[in-house]
Amino acid sequence: MIVDTLSGRSPLYHLSRLAETLNLDLFFDDSFSAEGFNDDAEGRFLDPVYQTGSMGLFTSCALPAGDVFALD
Repeated sequence: MIVDTLSGRSPLYHLSRLAETLNLDLFFDDSFSAEGFNDDAEGRFLDPVYQTGSMGLFTSCALPAGDVFALD
């Protein structure tokens, strides 16, 4: 979703439409709905991503994944 939004293919205000096509139960509990994917929620998410930096975010995800999947 982030790549789709940042590439310009889907503006932030269309996130709820995209979320309607996804099976959100695979990722979230029943209390989460497609309406939760909106420009305000994405903005709150993108602020700390910007502050951390893309490389910091990638590193914080990649290192634990390497441990879990025993990557060398």
